[in-house]
Amino acid sequence: MDPPVAGPSSHPYGKIRLPADVSIGLAQTDGVAGPLTITVSVSSLVAVDSGVLTLRIPEVAGEPNRTEVLWAGTPHDFVTQTATYHLQAPPVGRYCFAAVFEFMPAGDDAREVALSDSLYMDVRPDAILTSNVSFDQIKRLELRRELERRILRSLKPGIAIASEEDAARETARLEAADPGFVARKMAEIRATDPNVARRILELNECQSEPMEDAGIQADGATSVGRAWK
Repeated sequence: MDPPVAGPSSHPYGKIRLPADVSIGLAQTDGVAGPLTITVSVSSLVAVDSGVLTLRIPEVAGEPNRTEVLWAGTPHDFVTQTATYHLQAPPVGRYCFAAVFEFMPAGDDAREVALSDSLYMDVRPDAILTSNVSFDQIKRLELRRELERRILRSLKPGIAIASEEDAARETARLEAADPGFVARKMAEIRATDPNVARRILELNECQSEPMEDAGIQADGATSVGRAWK
């Protein structure tokens, strides 16, 4: 379940950016069943009189949601900080972590600013999938990878046993040689496979912004975006 995260994002006014940026991601996994390391980074574009960086942690394995302070200070200067949080292997399930940076810019007329970023984590028995957009974004990325594999298999049957890295490189090579190739092939699959068409339609219906679509659109066009949810 998503933790109750309220407040402005790092991009709350369209193309107008706040004078800082915060990001959160999964640094590593020691195997699917091992502990996890979450990395949070923050940087400011203006001098900061005081600030605090926190991580909002959802309920995990019966432990209630809580907030951990990762950094706090009164630098009176620009801020560049990276912090890590170590998490014991979570059970299978979906979790949303949120990094929040609240700070007071230097200056007599300054007002407190807050911005945040989320990490959506889908823990499965054999994999951990993440997104900074939404759980639906994870599904879109999965479907895109599935369709890319399908396209590759139709061209090179041996690619079925290739690693994710090799498949990604082959896809990039095909796209570089013929820009738009992958999108056209996906559109062909959608037009001939009712199940794929249904899945794409369902994913597009639940998206709130076009840029959240990660390349799975009804018209076969490609796009990749990052947004606050």
